[in-house]
Amino acid sequence: MRLLRLLPKPIAEGSSVAVDFSDGPGSGMRATVVEVTRYTCLLTIVTEGSRPDWLPGIEVKVRIYHDARMAEVVEWCSD
Repeated sequence: MRLLRLLPKPIAEGSSVAVDFSDGPGSGMRATVVEVTRYTCLLTIVTEGSRPDWLPGIEVKVRIYHDARMAEVVEWCSD
């Protein structure tokens, strides 16, 4: 539910929010709404900007169940 608080209301497909981390400009994450249904929504969360060579880029798909107030990672990808 904390992820949903970051997103603009009403939640619509294609809406997104970026969060910068404190270690410098251009590093952070972006959450984008991919799909919205009556009881769920699907988000893609990706890392953005510069990162150390040893840290791979991360892309996670998370399905949020509004009625159950829970989230499930449905896909995990990295570079």
